Amino acid sequence: MLYPTDTTPPGAAQLAGVRTQIRALTEHDVTTMSARDRAARLRDLRVCIDALEAEFTRTLAASDTHGDGELLDGARSTASWLRASLRLAPGDAAERVRIARAGFTGEAPLSTAAAAVAAGDVTFDQLRAIARGTSELESRPAGRATQLLSDLARDVDAGAVRVAARHLRHVVDPDGAALSFAAKFEARRASFAPLLDGMYRLELMADPEGAAVLDAGLTALMAPDGADDLRTTPQRRYDAVITIFRHALGAGSLPTVGGTTPQVMVACTPETVAGARHAPPGVLPDGTPLPQATLDRIACDAAIARVVFGPAGEVLDYGRTRRLFSPAQRRALWARDRGCRFPGCGAPWTQAHHVVPWQHGGATDLSSAVLVCEVHHHRLHEDRWRIEIIDGARGTNGPVAWVDRDGTRRVTEPTAPRWPLPLRLTTDRQLAGARSP
Repeated sequence: MLYPTDTTPPGAAQLAGVRTQIRALTEHDVTTMSARDRAARLRDLRVCIDALEAEFTRTLAASDTHGDGELLDGARSTASWLRASLRLAPGDAAERVRIARAGFTGEAPLSTAAAAVAAGDVTFDQLRAIARGTSELESRPAGRATQLLSDLARDVDAGAVRVAARHLRHVVDPDGAALSFAAKFEARRASFAPLLDGMYRLELMADPEGAAVLDAGLTALMAPDGADDLRTTPQRRYDAVITIFRHALGAGSLPTVGGTTPQVMVACTPETVAGARHAPPGVLPDGTPLPQATLDRIACDAAIARVVFGPAGEVLDYGRTRRLFSPAQRRALWARDRGCRFPGCGAPWTQAHHVVPWQHGGATDLSSAVLVCEVHHHRLHEDRWRIEIIDGARGTNGPVAWVDRDGTRRVTEPTAPRWPLPLRLTTDRQLAGARSP
């Protein structure tokens, strides 16, 4: 039965007083408080917020039990009423209803944790973690698990409670935990689609084991390259993904596609490769044109294949693939540089870069090449950095200067070998003499 419009609901006056006190709190100048007073204020505010969350959820449980949403507004469910009337997100609304039913209705399994929230001993975020961790357990083990997690929550944060709940699930219901783990694997997916502005969207939904593999690879490659690395964390994560894929493509161990190893194809004219002014741009397989600086970077460490097309698109002639650096040269570069040569970097997954661009007549020699990672290869081309050889006789086997667009120079030398070298070379004749009796 609906309340008459002139009837004041029980507790309305107290809630009005709470709102008045909250408005009064906002009048305090928190910038003039001491650090100790602000910390105490934050703790007290958090306790008040959690207490209000608990009371909100207790009232929500009663509203759900009596079907208030349907009675008042004809809502299909309590969750839909929360979305429409309180503007909650769908997932948040549904979870709040589940917590209300599990924690505030009779002998509910979450009643212990809910009481702890109301008492200020457990936060509402911890209650969420407990609810998620025990949602698939039967009533009796769920109640016991709730008690254990509530006790734990007094000493640890919500993240630790989530981890403990997953461990409890494996102890209490190992078969169910195994089925849940398998279901997560079945839910794995990846999508890769073009957007209207020329960008692409890659989305992943990873199971726990796959996520651990991804995290291990990304963590190893997404560390900042120094104080001047202005990339955001998502940008560094993306660069790490591209580096992993480039390494996999360059390793030559992937299955063949169309009779050849997977590779990124760029179509361009000889004039474009040479950087001639007004030459047509190189294009990717989807037709996206490339800026000249990007094409120059790709040409630094690529296989160049000649394919001549006729006016109707027929192949008239094709030449052999010509690699810029042989496997032996790459091994020698690695033995010398031991990773990216950029000052302070040393990243292990690298590309070979010509100090003098190959398309401009640069030699494919060890003395004119350095190893660089994906990020610093971009800086050399797109950000207009350059490398200056300091000792012409030694080339890149000696010190080189990295010069940014402002003219600032940073000098690096090849990494010292990790194995001992003799102080002087010994001729074959001397070695033969040493072996003779």
